[in-house]
Amino acid sequence: EMEVEQIARGAESIHLPLHQDRVVTAVKTGIESRSASSVSWIGTVQDERRGRAVFSVHEGFVHGLVYTAEGVYALAPSPEGGQLILELEPGQFPPCGGAIPVRHDSRWPTGPAPLAAAEDAPSEIDILVLYTETAAAAAGGRTQLEAAMQFSAFVSNVALEDSEMQASFRLVHQEMTSRPETQDYEADLEWLRTDPDVQELRDQ
Repeated sequence: EMEVEQIARGAESIHLPLHQDRVVTAVKTGIESRSASSVSWIGTVQDERRGRAVFSVHEGFVHGLVYTAEGVYALAPSPEGGQLILELEPGQFPPCGGAIPVRHDSRWPTGPAPLAAAEDAPSEIDILVLYTETAAAAAGGRTQLEAAMQFSAFVSNVALEDSEMQASFRLVHQEMTSRPETQDYEADLEWLRTDPDVQELRDQ
């Protein structure tokens, strides 16, 4: 069993049962706390030259990635309760589906945007996430989906830091929308750009 409560409390070390006969220990190197029930934890895997463990706990649901010499493991909530620990096979992931086509008209600038001086560029990028009822149901519930979003933002920041990028993401708000899923990404982008309710959330 994962030591979810210990992660949430910011424990100095966590024991990770990757297999029935394989338990590794991760030692904390950093922690980010948004509230008493929303914590992200990062550490190194003991006795592993490049081992790393990254976890995010939100309302009792934990997501994580564990890197060891023998493989990469993902942690996610189980639909039946408890925790799933899955060994990933990077070669089995599907290729990128390609870019989303963008309509070029008078409302969409076609020329390059002017670049500000590097020293004036913002280092923190605020993220507003809107999700559908269908997406929440597929994740097992709203809390489970929001836990996954929180982890995605945190692990993205870890990647940015590793790349020595002078930027970070800040997940400022998550909310379920009544808009149904359309599978029309261009229409969805237009809705996000022009909907007054979305604009009000963006301005808060």
